[in-house]
Amino acid sequence: MSSAPAEPREPDDRHHPSHEAEPARPPQPAAPTLPAGPAESPESAESAAATSRPAALGRELVEIHDWLRAELAQLRAEVELHLDGRPSPGRQPSRPLTAHCLYFCAALTGHHRAEDAGAFPLLAEEFPQLRPTIEKLAEDHLLVGEIMSRLETVVAGIPATPSDAEARRVRGELDGLAAILESHFTFEEKRIAAALDALPGTGRRTAADLLGTVSPDSR
Repeated sequence: MSSAPAEPREPDDRHHPSHEAEPARPPQPAAPTLPAGPAESPESAESAAATSRPAALGRELVEIHDWLRAELAQLRAEVELHLDGRPSPGRQPSRPLTAHCLYFCAALTGHHRAEDAGAFPLLAEEFPQLRPTIEKLAEDHLLVGEIMSRLETVVAGIPATPSDAEARRVRGELDGLAAILESHFTFEEKRIAAALDALPGTGRRTAADLLGTVSPDSR
């Protein structure tokens, strides 16, 4: 007698590829690389750039002073050459002695006005301990302004090529101006150059707004 056929076994669907209890997970995308900080709009980036301080304001101050020192030295040398009856080397005829005096006065006045309206208030606000120094510097500006006013008055009353007597008057005013300016420049550089470099921001004001330009026609 033949034995009854074995009943077919139900497939073990735990390992069947069509098993749906645990569907296959789709591949996960790679995690995005997060930025170091919140993204800035073009407007905010522009604002941040505008409020950053100009680089090396202290060096800019020294460069302006050095240019003014050189111009004043050249001007005094021209007066001496005129009194000696010799031509002035390196100076174009289009800028005679009197015109050079007025040119220098305009450059120096522009520098001091920019400091009074720009750099000094900013420094006084950021570094209150510098306020006495800034007041002293502002007083120097008034004194220098008085000397330049006298110089401009003298120059305005003489011809482009002054006489010896007129040149001596100009020389006297320039000598007094040179003495106070060198003291003023040196004191200012020692006391505020480092503070200018430490300013955290200047708004939209440039170095020219804060300190003036190196010369009226150089930029």
